[in-house]
Amino acid sequence: MSQKQLIMAIGNGGCKIVKSLETDLDKVFIDTDPEVIDKYDGVRIGPKTCGSYSAAGDIKLGQAAAIESKKEIEGIINDYNEIIIVTLLGCGTSSGSTPEIVEICQNNNKKVVVFTGLPAKHELKQREIIAANSFKKIAEKCEVNIPDLELDKNYKGSLAGFLEFKKDLVLNLVEEYLNAEN
Repeated sequence: MSQKQLIMAIGNGGCKIVKSLETDLDKVFIDTDPEVIDKYDGVRIGPKTCGSYSAAGDIKLGQAAAIESKKEIEGIINDYNEIIIVTLLGCGTSSGSTPEIVEICQNNNKKVVVFTGLPAKHELKQREIIAANSFKKIAEKCEVNIPDLELDKNYKGSLAGFLEFKKDLVLNLVEEYLNAEN
């Protein structure tokens, strides 16, 4: 029996990566930000929690948004055996909601694999701490795939260029995984 897989993009960074991913698999774009949801025709989590705004970098709001939208998330994942989550940790929606969404998936007997990037040493220290804490929670629950962190250290260029570089690294990991599965 082949697995029915869903690719779930979480947060703006995850949405950017998954938008670039060429696959016939079903995709869903998840965020707390109404503008991101409009851009990617996605699903907004936490509308009561966040009001007309996003989680705005607040991991507690990201976590509460996922908890608020648990039933909607369960409806999205219902027809799938495996959920492939793509996100870039370091902000409120990605770092706050991803551990909760992993748990929701697992409580519904779904295999979960997470692909993510972590902030580099030259990004804000707060983002690095937020991402590390979230990564630890996720890694305790399921398989997490990250690009080789040595590549981050050797990058020379602008922050915008670095973010595009990191997006491509995570995208390559997801593509390798999908190719190995099929």
